[in-house]
Amino acid sequence: MNQNRTKKTILINSAKTIFIEKGYDQTTVEEICNIAGVAKGTFFYYFETKQHIIYEMLRQPVVEIKREFNRNLAYANSSLEKLDLALDIIFSPKEKHMETV
Repeated sequence: MNQNRTKKTILINSAKTIFIEKGYDQTTVEEICNIAGVAKGTFFYYFETKQHIIYEMLRQPVVEIKREFNRNLAYANSSLEKLDLALDIIFSPKEKHMETV
């Protein structure tokens, strides 16, 4: 994992931690940066606003579902199998995909 990806991930994980503890509205970008151990400028390098970090948290599970679908698509031989695969992935236990949120 490259350094940029790592810093972004650290910021996201730090934000999750403090959002759970204090709530979104009560959390400042400065607090997220303090927990992450990065400068405020680093936050704004990756995220335009605090709202954008929430967007990224919600986007990650969707990206993972898409990745899983594409990985497994090669094993489906017919349109019916592809549909079945899509439904299995979409309706799989949400905990699997939501653990990143």
